[in-house]
This record gives sequence, C-alpha cells and structure tokens, in this order.
Amino acid sequence: MTKPPTFERVGLRAVAALACGLAYAFAGHAQSFPAKPVLLVLPTAPGGPVDIVARIVAPEASKLLGQTIVMEKPARRIAEDRNPQHAAGAA
Repeated sequence: MTKPPTFERVGLRAVAALACGLAYAFAGHAQSFPAKPVLLVLPTAPGGPVDIVARIVAPEASKLLGQTIVMEKPARRIAEDRNPQHAAGAA
C-alpha cells in the first residue's frame, strides 16, 4: 500500500504548481498578440458561403482583436489542386 502524502510533499507540490503558474502568466504577458496583421485564407470560390461569412465576420473580429484582418484567396493554389497537370506544367 502507498503511504498518504506528507505535509512536506503537499507543500512542495503546491509551491511547484504556483511557480509554474506564475512563469506561464509572465510569459503570456510579455507577448503582444497579434504582432502582425491576421491573414485569413479563404480557399473557396469568391461569392460562396465561406466568402460571404468571412466578409461579415472579419470587420467585427478586427475590432475585437484590435488588428487588421487581411483576406487572401489563393486562386493559383486552388487551380493547381484541381488540375495537377497544370501545376506540373507551371513548374
């Protein structure tokens, strides 16, 4: 059978947990999120449901985060995914 934890062990675990928590809090406080504009990649066709929802949500999310949100549509990558021969010819 195992022995019940002693007062010293419990105290040591509590101090270790407190130290880890404080280190985590200081590390999180030192960072400024986000440091750059947020890139929102929309891998679907323009005018689709994902595009419409992203255009509605992006301004509100920008206000909430306090950063600019840049929407990108990687049209070339979408074309390459749909037609692998096109991607091989472009390389």
